[in-house]
Parts: sequence; C-alpha cells; structure tokens
Amino acid sequence: MLVHRISNSRKAACVNKCIQTESITTMRRWYTTTYGETALSANSIKGWYRSFLENGTVDDLPWSGRPEVSRENVRRIELVLTKTLAYLQEVLREDFRFLAPL
Repeated sequence: MLVHRISNSRKAACVNKCIQTESITTMRRWYTTTYGETALSANSIKGWYRSFLENGTVDDLPWSGRPEVSRENVRRIELVLTKTLAYLQEVLREDFRFLAPL
C-alpha cells in the first residue's frame, strides 16, 4: 500500500467541507472529484476533525513517539553487546575447546 502525506491545506479543506456538508461521505466524494485522488479513510478524516476541535488546527503536533537516539545510548548498547559477545565466546571456548575463536 502506497502512503502519501496529505498537506495541511488539504486536511483543512476536508475538515471545512465536513463542517459545511455534515457528511464524511459527501466530503470524500468532493475530495476525489476535486483532487482526482482516491478518497481518504473515514478514520483519517475523523482524526483531523478531532484535532481541529481540540487544538484549533489540523497541523501535526509534536508527539512522544520514539525517542531520539543519542551517541551515549549507542555507545552503551555497543559496550553491552561487546561484553556479551566476549562472554559467549569464552563460554564456547571452555565448553567446546575444539572451536576456533569467533
């Protein structure tokens, strides 16, 4: 499925049309006719409408999603993985002396 980003001006136009017509179905038909694209999902439109009512905008607001990756966190993870690998190699050498170093 191809997902493309809808501009905020189109989102606002959709919300405005929903308010005017009081119908998501009518708005979806209008969108397809106006922009020549497949109609949007009703859930997307409801989300934009809810966002407009709650925040006064359809703009994407900052979200708490995935945190930024810091160099320090990467270094700490690499250190843990390196130590884990060294430990596993040692265990294998002791248990299976015939194995060459990994």
